[in-house]
Amino acid sequence: MLGLCGGGDHCHADLLNGSQPHLVKLLEEGESPFSGVGTHRRIRFQDVMRHRAA
Repeated sequence: MLGLCGGGDHCHADLLNGSQPHLVKLLEEGESPFSGVGTHRRIRFQDVMRHRAA
């Protein structure tokens, strides 16, 4: 499930009430799992929601 926003970094950042650069920093620091596909990051919606609830 990608959620209402379509699954991009900026949409997930909006769900977390933060900015895209802040989300990227959290991902690169290992705060939430993601997979890299080329220059893109894939973040599972449930992982975003788990981080949001924390």
